Amino acid sequence: MSQNKELPHIYILTGDDTVGRERARQKVMSSLVASYGEVTIERYDQSAVDFIDFIERILTPSLFQENRVFIINQAQNLSDSALKTLSGLLDTPPPDAFIIIEIDEEKKGKSESKTAKKLNVEKRAALKDGSCAVMDFPKPPEYKTGQWLVTQVPLFFERTITKADADYLIDLVGSDIDA
Repeated sequence: MSQNKELPHIYILTGDDTVGRERARQKVMSSLVASYGEVTIERYDQSAVDFIDFIERILTPSLFQENRVFIINQAQNLSDSALKTLSGLLDTPPPDAFIIIEIDEEKKGKSESKTAKKLNVEKRAALKDGSCAVMDFPKPPEYKTGQWLVTQVPLFFERTITKADADYLIDLVGSDIDA
């Protein structure tokens, strides 16, 4: 296991910019693989697995894999009791587990969403121990989509685009960044 520095064991990706969150999740996964080699990835599927069973899998050490990544998409759909359980797990995550949580919920004028508040995201982001990384990806308003493209295209495609070209592209295909 080659490891340059200790990576956070908890990643919380918030905001309604699904493109930015997806790209951030890919970068986190690349960083984990680069630092730890092969990792086992498990995604929570609420239609197939009970959340308590998923939490138990996180807590149960693996005999075959040194590092495991657990991804919880759409955490805003979890019940209050599941969020409470998850928050307790985030207080002391297992040393061989990395947890990526995505919250696709509007803040509605507040500093954090309802789900983020239940998971104590602001408190976790303020921790100086580096155990939790919080990244926010708000969807830009329609009139700022051109500038959003100028800053995001180099990150997504390793290319550049001018503001004029970005505005022209938006005129042609629309401002829905998910499309």
